Amino acid sequence: MADIEIRPETLRRAADDLDRAAAQFRSQLEQMRGQLSGFADAWGNDDLGALIGETVTVCTDVLDGLFTDILDELDHDAADLVGIADNHEHTDSQAATRFKQTGV
Repeated sequence: MADIEIRPETLRRAADDLDRAAAQFRSQLEQMRGQLSGFADAWGNDDLGALIGETVTVCTDVLDGLFTDILDELDHDAADLVGIADNHEHTDSQAATRFKQTGV
């Protein structure tokens, strides 16, 4: 079985990278929302324009929801990585304390 080495600082850096990626994605999503809001009246007032406008609205709402879910998952994953790093350090610290107490 291969040895696994967990480095809390690497986990925290990965969490920071995820946070930065999520922030950039959030910013791009906001830009996209702003651009799409400018198209609200671009489809015209006839039946075909109304159908296109409704289709665009439904599709963008679905995509927006999916993108928001992805961002939520990135936030949770980053927090989980920090939690894993914290737990690992805490466990290592407790183990070291126990070894010192037993004189090993």
